Amino acid sequence: QQAVGVEAIVTGAGTAFDPEVVVVFRNVVVPYPPGTEIALEDGRSGVVVSVQPSRLNRPLGRIGFAADGQPVDPYEIDLATDRDVRLPELIVPERQAA
Repeated sequence: QQAVGVEAIVTGAGTAFDPEVVVVFRNVVVPYPPGTEIALEDGRSGVVVSVQPSRLNRPLGRIGFAADGQPVDPYEIDLATDRDVRLPELIVPERQAA
């Protein structure tokens, strides 16, 4: 998944990667681009619909499957505003000022 690659670069800031380059990278690379399949920590799954430029690691998702894997009527969940809902790989820290 792309989010895993983003995590590797962010965690390598200051050791494997130049910290200034990582800040620029975090400002332009979307960990969860539209169309990416996502699974929430509670087991629900769906796809990313859109991403706000100011919240690259908190996308708008369309949920299509319940935690037990059964299809549900699709509905959207905005991870930028619903802070209680998390993606398991969502460990990219918030953006820092450049």
